[in-house]
Amino acid sequence: MKLLKKDIENMAKSLSDRLLANAGLRNAKKIAAQVKRNLLAEDKRRQNL
Repeated sequence: MKLLKKDIENMAKSLSDRLLANAGLRNAKKIAAQVKRNLLAEDKRRQNL
């Protein structure tokens, strides 16, 4: 399944929203950014296979 950039952003946003409820604002934003980078990297890896 190919992930679109919009899908990745939506996943990162929903995850960060959930984390915001549980954690501090700064940490949640950092984690969401990392998740987004990981998803983009994974998508790029799959395209190269």
